[in-house]
Amino acid sequence: MYGDNHETRFQETNIGNFVADSYRSFYNGDFGMMNSGGIRTSIPAGEFTLHDAYAILPFQNKVILADVKGETIKAALENRVSRVESLGGGFMQVSGMTYSYNPAKPVGSRVENILVNNEPIDMQKTYNSHVKLRIQWRGRIHHVQRQSNTC
Repeated sequence: MYGDNHETRFQETNIGNFVADSYRSFYNGDFGMMNSGGIRTSIPAGEFTLHDAYAILPFQNKVILADVKGETIKAALENRVSRVESLGGGFMQVSGMTYSYNPAKPVGSRVENILVNNEPIDMQKTYNSHVKLRIQWRGRIHHVQRQSNTC
């Protein structure tokens, strides 16, 4: 599965999709998310081992299930593409959700066309998804989630 650490920082990769799909499936959420900075390697084709899993995700962060409003999701995605030019590692790999972004637009106005399960996102609806605590408790996302009482 390909998704070198460098590429996952600004675009979707199949390793990022694999991780987000796995979280979504395991937690049976409306969507799945994985911050690119936590994905550390690609793996070769063939047998998948526990060693491979630890190489891809070496940090052993905890994951919880959370209720998240649509407006919080949009704010989190905006945050995650705010530094994409610097390859900061925040780009969000997703499952059950699609979105596009325009890096030429001002920070806070880059994310467009968010679909959750092929439907336009409802900013007032509460969605159910897993949240990695590292994502949840860092910077702006922590602030946004706490404002919406999702954690």
